Amino acid sequence: MPAAGVTNERFVVTPHVGYADTFARIACIMSNRELADKDLRCVTCGDGFVFSAGEQELFRLRGITEQPEHCPSCTRSHGIAPLRVATNQATA
Repeated sequence: MPAAGVTNERFVVTPHVGYADTFARIACIMSNRELADKDLRCVTCGDGFVFSAGEQELFRLRGITEQPEHCPSCTRSHGIAPLRVATNQATA
């Protein structure tokens, strides 16, 4: 559960606002974006896959700036870790 008053670009999660309202605002932000589906090629198998506009917006909201390199099938079957949000913490 996010802390009260947490700001994320265009909206603030406040204690009196429910998650339904927050998700409605996120959906509104997402629908205002004009992103197009992208056809990408998997670096593992060479098959093409679609990086949808919705996936692109979710990546953006999560702070992920890279496009996926592997198709969903290769990601699942080869145990490739999905893209993660970069953190400033050093790993030991």
